[in-house]
Amino acid sequence: MKPRSIAVTKERDAPDDHPQHQFAFGKLPGEIRNQIYRLCLVSEQPLTIVPSNPTTTGANNPRSNVYSRSRLRVLDAENLNLNLMRVGGTVHEEVVPLLYGCNTFQFPGPDCWKIFLRFDRALTDFSHDKIRKINIHFPIIQRRPYFEPGILSDHGFGTSQPLSKFSKSTCNGLRILKSLPCLEVLTMHLTTDILDSDVFLLQKIHCSVNRTCQIIIDGGLQIKRPFFIGVKAVEKMRKWNWELRGAWELVDKNHRLSDERIWAKEAKEQAWFDDYPYRLASDDNTSD
Repeated sequence: MKPRSIAVTKERDAPDDHPQHQFAFGKLPGEIRNQIYRLCLVSEQPLTIVPSNPTTTGANNPRSNVYSRSRLRVLDAENLNLNLMRVGGTVHEEVVPLLYGCNTFQFPGPDCWKIFLRFDRALTDFSHDKIRKINIHFPIIQRRPYFEPGILSDHGFGTSQPLSKFSKSTCNGLRILKSLPCLEVLTMHLTTDILDSDVFLLQKIHCSVNRTCQIIIDGGLQIKRPFFIGVKAVEKMRKWNWELRGAWELVDKNHRLSDERIWAKEAKEQAWFDDYPYRLASDDNTSD
């Protein structure tokens, strides 16, 4: 007995519900793709990296939270589409050099070096190697207390211990700078006076970047008075071809520690960072 045949009717596809042809972005000429990438990823203003604390404004903006796993975000990124960084394959390889090579990354505030370290940990080696321009605050100099007046020398009063030092996070950040092969411009905004006793700290910065990198010291962040820079410090900076910008005042090489105590008090009264809104959370702000 032959099996019974069953007639099968083919249903018509609903028009326009499932288009058969998709736009082949990868087949566009490379020049056009690069123009699209630039419109999405390159900013004329520095990209400011801040902690993505839930209490800060814009913390949940998906356009700025490309670094959300590291609890960082890009401030004022409404005009950019950083989500392109989440695309893999060829697109990711093409956008990384533009994002990290054509933008200036800015790390402001008193926690800037800790934020910079966290930002670098969020990058792949490929992204890390493409960074060219960084804006960051000059490292806060931790000074030992002074008990008697006298002429300030390189290491105090003939002692082997320096009178000032950088924090642990700053030293780690300087090591990261040294590992950036394409770094071209390092701009540091002054947050403290630079005295002749701090020359050895400037040497650490000088040794942390490649010789082709331009270092800019910007004294624009002033509250009540220009920042003071010692004569010997200025001589070293000019010897290394550093560029000095903004408002700063040259300090005579014979300044005394009693003067420095007054400057330190004035700097404390300026309190430029007390009301800074983008601070690391208490559990992230480990002591140095």
